[in-house]
Amino acid sequence: VSKNYVSVYLRNKGTPYPRIVGSSSYENMIEEFLGSINVNYQRNDRKILNGLELDFYIPSHNVAIEINGSYYHQTENGFKDKYYHAKKTDMCEEKGIRLIHIFDYDLNKRKNQIYEMLKSAFGKNEIIYARKCKIVNVSSADFENFCMVNHLQGSVKSSIRYGLTHEGKLVGIMGFIKSRYNKEYDIEITRYCSLAGYNIIGGASRLFSYFRRSNPNLSVISYANRQFFDGRMYEKIGMKFERCSPPNYVWISLVDGHTKSRYQSQKHKLDKNMTENDYMKSHKYIQVHDSGQKVYTYKR
Repeated sequence: VSKNYVSVYLRNKGTPYPRIVGSSSYENMIEEFLGSINVNYQRNDRKILNGLELDFYIPSHNVAIEINGSYYHQTENGFKDKYYHAKKTDMCEEKGIRLIHIFDYDLNKRKNQIYEMLKSAFGKNEIIYARKCKIVNVSSADFENFCMVNHLQGSVKSSIRYGLTHEGKLVGIMGFIKSRYNKEYDIEITRYCSLAGYNIIGGASRLFSYFRRSNPNLSVISYANRQFFDGRMYEKIGMKFERCSPPNYVWISLVDGHTKSRYQSQKHKLDKNMTENDYMKSHKYIQVHDSGQKVYTYKR
């Protein structure tokens, strides 16, 4: 069972739960990983955000990392309001710092992908130049498998799928689909990612340029998850920043750490006689909000 469930169980039984002074086990995991890739960092900085703590600050790359335990970062029960993580991200952006929020359930589910993201952020990957790659069409199965292994958010369906190969090996992909949420735009970019251990210099730009040449009259929209990314990739490929969307949420099970998205927990998919909140809480789920998303668009 999850650590959160043990904590809540003991507290409900009246057993004093010993709060360990110092770093959490998840903070220790990230600290050990940063040390393993020779990244110098400052711990528990309170100067940059005028008293608010940053778990890790890496001045050489203007990157900060927050390790968030879901129980103490839940939206209700007096812990955090729904805009807490978004506001902290805003404060860092104002100082030119990319803030990466890592929740415990992320590390439980996709630790390897998080480590690869951090390696990429700190320039620890092998570099391949996109001009030395070949653009290919990618099958649905290969695309989804590539995303599942290499992308933080896992796999997704895409109707248009391009890839970059280097010496016969698939090293990067970009996928597109009919715009799902905003019908003012024709197409949505669903995924871009590179093979674990590699940074493809100019990869996103080359794939997006190829898409534009093949579909010259289509408008495009995409979303950058502010929990992990700052959206600079979209600006580099010629898309325009439009706005930041409000924070989204997930439900986290206190029993086994299982997560349900807002779409998976819609009322019609649960018990129609109960509200979403009542149903999820009755099944021992807590609600955690993220930092929202940056919305980027492209028009001919």
